[in-house]
Amino acid sequence: MSKLGDKVVVTGIVQENFGNTVIEAQSVEIVSSGEDLPSYSEIELPMNLEAVEAMLVKFKQDLIITEQFNLDRFSEVGLYAGTERPYQFTQINDPSMSDIQAYLDELKSMSIIYEDGRDGSTNDVDYFDGFSPYSTATAPRMGDIIETLQGVLGYSFGAFRVRSIIDGSVSVTKKNERPEFPPNIGDGLRIATVLIDLVTALNTRLGGPVYSFVDPGREKVDVSDAISVGFIYKPSAYSVIGSPSILDDTVAATLGFSTAIFDGVDTNRAALAVTFESVIGEKCITIVNNHFKSKGASGSSGENADQGDGQGAWNVRRSLAAQAVIEWLKTNPTSAVCDREMIMGDLNAYAREDAVRVLLEAGYKNVKDEMDYSYVFDGQIGTLDYILVNENMDKDVENAGVWHVNEDEADALDYTLRFGRPATFFDGTVPWRSSDHSPVLVGLKKEKDEKKPRKKSVTFESVAERAAISITFYQMLEVSFTSASHRISPSERKDKLSRKQI
Repeated sequence: MSKLGDKVVVTGIVQENFGNTVIEAQSVEIVSSGEDLPSYSEIELPMNLEAVEAMLVKFKQDLIITEQFNLDRFSEVGLYAGTERPYQFTQINDPSMSDIQAYLDELKSMSIIYEDGRDGSTNDVDYFDGFSPYSTATAPRMGDIIETLQGVLGYSFGAFRVRSIIDGSVSVTKKNERPEFPPNIGDGLRIATVLIDLVTALNTRLGGPVYSFVDPGREKVDVSDAISVGFIYKPSAYSVIGSPSILDDTVAATLGFSTAIFDGVDTNRAALAVTFESVIGEKCITIVNNHFKSKGASGSSGENADQGDGQGAWNVRRSLAAQAVIEWLKTNPTSAVCDREMIMGDLNAYAREDAVRVLLEAGYKNVKDEMDYSYVFDGQIGTLDYILVNENMDKDVENAGVWHVNEDEADALDYTLRFGRPATFFDGTVPWRSSDHSPVLVGLKKEKDEKKPRKKSVTFESVAERAAISITFYQMLEVSFTSASHRISPSERKDKLSRKQI
């Protein structure tokens, strides 16, 4: 029986076992014992990694942490050898079946998986050299750097990977520091897209009825999905005028749409429109809150199947939702006279995709930089969350940005205990990983105190506390993380390389 330090001669047949090069040994001869172990082979991406398979390797370049979805499930971390984190193809390119494969091939050539070498699923992150001891306080973020990665190179589950040897040689350098405060978007009204739960939790934390929930007229805005949109607002700053209105397929039919868009299985969530009026001035805002259909291919077919152009499945259905929202706003759905409009929410489309393009071509403007991401998927960054305004509204925009408190954090830190993760990772006293999307924020220019009476103001007495919230409408950003976020967890993957987007 050979042991560590033995020099051996192995005779056998070289073959591939699930993509991993192995020798089916016919004989093993021990030549000598007590030999020094091989030194590291220094490597640099891109290169032919099969040439150093099963060898002890050391990377000559820094590697960016780009993905941690499998950190506490399969003990994997995705790394990238570029100078900047990679974007989703359709965040920076028009959809294209001919161009996307070359983009993905280049991305793959610069990527490597770092793992602990154990088989099966596990929740013990401390086996990772450079990650121990692991907690919310110490956890590396996507965008941090691993310098001088060392380990044994292998291949499995369709990707090359470096297995940790736990010798203290791997360290993580903080390059993407946690933003303690939201970006400065001005001193006027502030609006954000947030995945968050109940009004009562906010008011309990604040010690009084600071926030209110816009009653949409029924328990859930969307009657066919576990997720519904809604508005939380501050009555001391804004009041609701007119009547909240819901865009579902019944309403869409009156606009000339004949196919399922909002109701039933695999549709967009019904949209909610509310008009708010400032209590100190005369300006109003009609906001439509959306949550478009996800990119997951389950149930898709025909024109809604993944076309291989980077937009994922259900692109046509998302685009129809965008068109319906545009036509709906033309009908003044809240019955309040207001020429300032805002379309916001999780559109499940990256910046160059059709659903976003439809809105931009209709004259709505993205308030933030197109490159400022809010979501991470398969190691690539992009924007799924938007605040878009019409020309009249754009005049009053002060500043906008993304508060990167969620998407760059490992999902091992969030409140869900999927895959048997220990509850000890979660820290509910901090905002980090309160959702999987980060909030997009927009600040409006301050108004003068010019309030005039309006006869159309109405009040809503009931609070639909059980409804799931998608959008928070608020002035004090520091309370945006005071309650646990509400979201549907991605479906458990068939393997460790694919994931459904929500």
